[in-house]
Amino acid sequence: WDSESQIQRITRVPILFLSGLQDELVPPPHMRQLFELASGVEKARITWEEFVRGNHNDTCVQPTYFERISEWWKACVDKAEPYVPTGRLGTLEARDSIEKSDGENTYSVQSAVSDVDLTKKEN
Repeated sequence: WDSESQIQRITRVPILFLSGLQDELVPPPHMRQLFELASGVEKARITWEEFVRGNHNDTCVQPTYFERISEWWKACVDKAEPYVPTGRLGTLEARDSIEKSDGENTYSVQSAVSDVDLTKKEN
């Protein structure tokens, strides 16, 4: 996988890296390299969190794992500008939709078999 070049293509969205320092499948130095590459491109907030005893299969049960995700979500996602994708929506299936609210407006992206409807709904 060409993760090194692909991570640099992710823009306008915050990224949270959760690293188990005992991970045997995704070694922490590899994840740290991706973090540094992501941080080197001007974009939304990039965050690194590590778990000293976490391995590949149990990082999610380490103390404070979900609290860190919740704190990051509140700081980076809830406060982010609404993101409305443009161009090809790729993995959306017919009749899928995504909605995001900025507190005043709700932005909706709906896919269809042959077209995409980008609409702004007034709250």
